Amino acid sequence: MKEEYFSLIVPTYNEYENIEELISIVGNILNSNNIKYEILICDDNSPDKTWEKVSEISKKDPRVKLIRRFRNKGLIPAVLEGMERSEGSILGVMDADLQHDVSILPRMIALINQYDLIIASRYLENTVNSLSIFRKFLSKMGIYLANIILGLKITDPLSGYFVLRKSIFLELSHLINAKGFKILLQILGRKKNIQIIEVPYSFGKRLKGETKLTGEVAIDFLAELISLRLRRYISSRFIRYSIIGLSGILINLMGQLVCNTILDIRENSLKNNEYSIPGISVIIGFILSVLSNFYWNNLWTFKEKKIEGIFKNIQGFFRYLFITLIGFLIQISVWRFSLEGLISMFSYYSYFLYLANIIGIFCATTWNYYISKNFMWKIES
Repeated sequence: MKEEYFSLIVPTYNEYENIEELISIVGNILNSNNIKYEILICDDNSPDKTWEKVSEISKKDPRVKLIRRFRNKGLIPAVLEGMERSEGSILGVMDADLQHDVSILPRMIALINQYDLIIASRYLENTVNSLSIFRKFLSKMGIYLANIILGLKITDPLSGYFVLRKSIFLELSHLINAKGFKILLQILGRKKNIQIIEVPYSFGKRLKGETKLTGEVAIDFLAELISLRLRRYISSRFIRYSIIGLSGILINLMGQLVCNTILDIRENSLKNNEYSIPGISVIIGFILSVLSNFYWNNLWTFKEKKIEGIFKNIQGFFRYLFITLIGFLIQISVWRFSLEGLISMFSYYSYFLYLANIIGIFCATTWNYYISKNFMWKIES
């Protein structure tokens, strides 16, 4: 049987203080176990010049390879590029922060003869976990949600440390969302009937550098889970857009409430037999919701194409306002058409008003998202 070749992919950003020690430890472990390997350091052009240190090491050891990335930055894109450019039939992924126990790597590689995917778990019995109480709570909650929503029975589906066959990656590569939360979660969510085993390890403390955890991670994670559950039918970006849309409804109502109760701006609608022009408080609430939606979509949903600068943001807001107004007209039109259709098919029930409005809201949201994605922020597929 031909000896298999192992490729370890390590995504990095500002890991200058850790990277040399990590490469040394990994090299010693793999060499002592007679494993043929390459280490691909996929660095997002770190400001601390992690890439420069890796370049120096690679000149002495050709098995260490630098992939310096200038575009499409992020954890999953970095791992994907490393996997695509790897030469091994066995792939491994680990972080560069020295929290992953390298000593179990040979065992994980050996298990590839019996399994498709080997996951290093922080939560199997008799393992030590250096996460703070708060971080551990968040991690446990995330694992619980992932297992419930995706129907998994994995102790650590959020692990950043795993080994798999390259054939599995090649089968799934076109399905993986490069803007997703965790690449392991995507593999688990998109590949069924995969042979999996978990290996316990003690999760160490980060001694150098800073954690990459940010405040938006939890919401990104939930959006990713819903997207994986619904598969190809809905994207995580559309879910983020919809979450912001729901928050906009609350902003709208709050603005209207403040105008009516605190500022004493009453509902002075102009009415005739067919149409009603909304009062000032309704208009103010609508504008506030559009402003909020524009801000958060620019900051979160379409962050890779973020509009910057005061003048460009003002222009962007009025463009988004115009898009939203058209969406509102679509909502009203679909509502009237749907309501008439429902009443013609069934006897009249009051809840048809709400059902027709839900259909209208969905159509308007789809329009707003499509135009925002393809013209406002111009996100490439």
